[in-house]
Amino acid sequence: MGLVLQEVALARTGAALSLLLGPGHTLCVVGRAGAGKSRLLRVIAGAEEPDRGVIERPDHVAVPEPCNRRVRPQDLSHRRGANKALLATEVLSHLGLWDVRQRIISELAPPQIAACDLVETFMSGAGLIVLDEHFDRIDPWVRMEAVALLTDRCAHGAIGVVATNQLEIASQFDFLAVLKGGQPVYVGSVADLVKSRGQRSLVIESERSMGVRALVDPLLVGVAKTESGYKLTPGPGQEQAARLLRDGYGDVHFVVSDEKSLPEIILSLA
Repeated sequence: MGLVLQEVALARTGAALSLLLGPGHTLCVVGRAGAGKSRLLRVIAGAEEPDRGVIERPDHVAVPEPCNRRVRPQDLSHRRGANKALLATEVLSHLGLWDVRQRIISELAPPQIAACDLVETFMSGAGLIVLDEHFDRIDPWVRMEAVALLTDRCAHGAIGVVATNQLEIASQFDFLAVLKGGQPVYVGSVADLVKSRGQRSLVIESERSMGVRALVDPLLVGVAKTESGYKLTPGPGQEQAARLLRDGYGDVHFVVSDEKSLPEIILSLA
C-alpha cells in the first residue's frame, strides 16, 4: 500500500498538499524553523490529525524512539527472519556503528547515540519509515550513508519520509515538500524543481557592447540539423548573429551558465 496525501493542510485556511508515494519512493520535507515540518511528519505517521484532508498510509509505520542506552548497538540489530546477520551488518555499517557495535551505547558520543536510535527502525521491515530530523543529529560523514540505507530499505518495498535542515541531502530524494509558515510552497519531484528554477542569468565579460549583443542575439537564430551539418536561419535583423555563430564571438572573453544549487532554490522558496 502506498502513502496518499489528499488535500492535506496544517491550517483551516490556506494551501494544501496532495501527493502519492508508492513503495520505493522517498520524500524530503524542508523549511525554516517553525515552518511545520515536525507537525507534517506527525500527521503522516498518524500521531496527529491534519486540519484538513485525508491520508492513507501503510499499516506498519516505523518512527524511531530513544533506544535502550544500557545495551550495545549489536543488540539492537537482532531480528528474526532470513539474512538477519547480513542486514544487521549493513545497517550498523551504514550508520557508522560497526566499529563500536560491542560498546555500551551510553558510553558513545551523542551523534553515535543518535545513530543507534535508527537501528531498530531500519531493521523493522516497516512499510513507511518516518524520520523527523534524525539525520541531522548523526555524524555528517555518516549522513549520506544513512540516506543510502534509507534508499535501500525503500528499494525493498518501503516508503521513506524525512524532515531535515541539511539541505545538501535533499537531492537524494525523489520528492520534495517545501513548507513556509505551516503551508506548502512547493510539492513535487526534485528534478522538476531544479528544472523550473535552477537556471540563473548568464555572466558575460566583453570589452565592447557589441560583444554582449553578439552573445545574446544568436539565441534568436534557428538551428536545424541537415544531412551535411547544421543550417542557421536568422530572424529579422539577425543576420549578424548568424555570422557570429559561424565565425565566433570576437571580443567576448567568457560565458558562464550559472545554475542555482538545490539548497539555494529551497532557501529562495522558504
